[in-house]
Amino acid sequence: MTAPTGGELMDHTGWIELVFTHEYAHILHNDQVSGFPATLRNIFGRGGLFTLFSFPEIFAPRWLSEGIAVYNESKNGFGRNNSAIFASKMRGEVYRGLRSFTEESYEGYYNSRWPFGQVYLYGSDFFQFVKDKYGEKKVVDYIENYNSNIIPFRMDSRSRETFGISSAKMWAEFQAYLTKKFNPQIAQIKTAPNQQIKTGSSPLC
Repeated sequence: MTAPTGGELMDHTGWIELVFTHEYAHILHNDQVSGFPATLRNIFGRGGLFTLFSFPEIFAPRWLSEGIAVYNESKNGFGRNNSAIFASKMRGEVYRGLRSFTEESYEGYYNSRWPFGQVYLYGSDFFQFVKDKYGEKKVVDYIENYNSNIIPFRMDSRSRETFGISSAKMWAEFQAYLTKKFNPQIAQIKTAPNQQIKTGSSPLC
């Protein structure tokens, strides 16, 4: 695999290090299991349709799995969470109006909204928000909470058991965090000389 010649992944440290860290985070995340799903895996192994239920972490919105991978790739000071390009995309989301928990949870990897790949964008900022407000341990707790899950998309219980609040309230806190972070930048851009922001477009870097 060769390094990209354009796009958001240009703003990072060594390409191979970033790719390895991101994909290895996926392996560690999706392989976690406990409780009844662990029993299924011990009996039936890892192959076959039935054993899908022995991998509970795959039954969650895509923003979660991609978010935790981007979050981990960014721990060394590089990665997309430390990228000016990624920050500008989220600033654009705040400017246009942030997506709800339901809207984002039903997005696939490639959607009809620019910029494509919002699952990476919202997911990575979500885990950064959790760390900033609740601490690193809650990031781990939120992931591990799902290890014994057998019911797909059991996100509300996951939030209540980890943070003591519903997933909707948790997402509202996340939206408030993003708004507080980016609104001053948006206001500054709007008042900057020769800077025009058209309706429906994103504030520039």
